[in-house]
Amino acid sequence: MPTQITGLILLLGLMLFALYPLMKKRRKSKPRVDTDTRNANYAINADGKLERIRGNSFIND
Repeated sequence: MPTQITGLILLLGLMLFALYPLMKKRRKSKPRVDTDTRNANYAINADGKLERIRGNSFIND
């Protein structure tokens, strides 16, 4: 009997371990507004406009 209980506990643990990633995906995450601006840096240029900087290049918006 004790071996059956241990086996049941191990089985439940294994099932939880296997289903955890699926459960994680179910949670609703906040929608990202703009994925393009996530890892972008901004600077104000000479005209007073906001510009996005990627490396050494300036991109006008």
